[in-house]
Amino acid sequence: MGQWKEDFIAAGTSGLAAGKRLAGDNAKQLAALESAGAERDRVIGKLTIANVILKKSGAVLPSMTCFRQELTAMCQSNTIVRHTKVLALLNISRSSWYHRHVGQEERAAAVRKVAERYPMWG
Repeated sequence: MGQWKEDFIAAGTSGLAAGKRLAGDNAKQLAALESAGAERDRVIGKLTIANVILKKSGAVLPSMTCFRQELTAMCQSNTIVRHTKVLALLNISRSSWYHRHVGQEERAAAVRKVAERYPMWG
């Protein structure tokens, strides 16, 4: 009985020591996540300020294509920032962001193609 008690206490002591090491690892991981979150918040803050300035000034972006390219490049270069989060903060719906404008000629060609394939459709 005495040996079992000593083994039990020794195993508990070593388990507690291992727990302290794990707590140190968790602290490092938590610090890394906090710094990543701070970077994300900084980028989102810049975008929010730019959005407020644009809204108050009544300025129109020179080109939506240019804006899309810049935002996409920023989101791709920074793994912390996601399109969905940025669009939500800028009050831009995802459906309008991913919508692709179709020109008049392209639309007419698509209608002709359907009309030729299904001539009986009104």
